[in-house]
Amino acid sequence: MFALALLAAMFAASDETVIVYTSKTCPPCQALKRDYAADPDLFGDREVHFVNIDGKPVKGVSAVPTFVLIRDWKEIERRTGYGGPESIRSWLK
Repeated sequence: MFALALLAAMFAASDETVIVYTSKTCPPCQALKRDYAADPDLFGDREVHFVNIDGKPVKGVSAVPTFVLIRDWKEIERRTGYGGPESIRSWLK
């Protein structure tokens, strides 16, 4: 799954991409998806890819949601947890 998300990120139209690892059973993940549906500009002009990892181990992901910021095909920063829309906006500044 990570490889597919990474490939999608590499060919994204925007300069930066955010890959978000989530789970269907994670309440913060579901809150994030609701907030993103209500505000599609939550991540600014970055391409966003949600990857559901229910029950599947992913190297480097120990909790969900996990956000991975990619720029120029390289991981720039990683963050775990969701504290609401303002936490995303301040992280991406």
